[in-house]
Amino acid sequence: MRARWEQLRRDRRWLVLDGGMGTVLGEEMVLDGVLWGTEALANADGLARTARVHAAYAAAGAHVLTTNTYQATRAGYAQVLAATACEADEFMRAGFALAAEAAADRAAVAISLGSYAAYLADGSEYTGVFDAGDAELEAFHAERLAAFAPLADADLFAFETLPSAREIAVVLDVVAAAAEAGSVSGAWLSFSARIESSGRSVLADGTPLCEVASMVADSQAAQAGAVVAIAVNCCRPRDVAAHLAALASGAPGLGLAAYPNAGASYDAEIKDWTPIDCQASAAMVIEALPEWEAAAGHALVMVGGCCQLGPEYVAALASAV
Repeated sequence: MRARWEQLRRDRRWLVLDGGMGTVLGEEMVLDGVLWGTEALANADGLARTARVHAAYAAAGAHVLTTNTYQATRAGYAQVLAATACEADEFMRAGFALAAEAAADRAAVAISLGSYAAYLADGSEYTGVFDAGDAELEAFHAERLAAFAPLADADLFAFETLPSAREIAVVLDVVAAAAEAGSVSGAWLSFSARIESSGRSVLADGTPLCEVASMVADSQAAQAGAVVAIAVNCCRPRDVAAHLAALASGAPGLGLAAYPNAGASYDAEIKDWTPIDCQASAAMVIEALPEWEAAAGHALVMVGGCCQLGPEYVAALASAV
């Protein structure tokens, strides 16, 4: 149910989302492969580490906690751990339980669902170039929703780092069907976006972001009230204002959100970020909040962080908001 989200929204100007899960987990364990940090859900030590991350974000003042399920899939668990589909679903649901325990009655919980490209773990979530047909994309997203179907108390689903208009269209259809069936009460869609040399804000695959926003606003899922917001994530902080302006122009009736990374470049070959002053990036985000709100046409509903932005950043953000 999305009641906690709605209640939090009524009481606050903006909601504060948590930061990167892998950012904190990666300080204590090696993250690699198709499961990335979600492998932690398959063993007691990893579950304890995940719980500590959620607790740190809750203590920092996050109003919304995202589950450690961004790259969790049945196929991934089968490939890495030889897990059955039932075991994989249990791992994913355990991820929700940890976030819900940390959230208690103070925060909403969003089930994090990365894009198909993120599942590939080859950096294609930043290009939008990957080989999968619509039927495969639909099965991929529907299967993960089915894993969480027994959780009647899930607040929201977060479809994150979506890099292509084609995948977004598929996700919207999946959300519409799930909403009609009663298994999804609300979702936000967050996009992998960039700024072209011309200065235009576009999706990773080159589709103008304003057109993507219009597509979402006109979708059956949005018309049914199942889309609570659209967002950009894992982009550079300095690009957020332009992205929000593009989203606002294409979907003036939808809530907007942004949770950028620290501004570094990601090297898909070594699966790591270039060094950057994360504290300076956090300060830049906080200073830019009024500009973001104006760019969003005052439709900004949530701000947070992604890669390389952790609990200290969220605490500073919560204080500023």
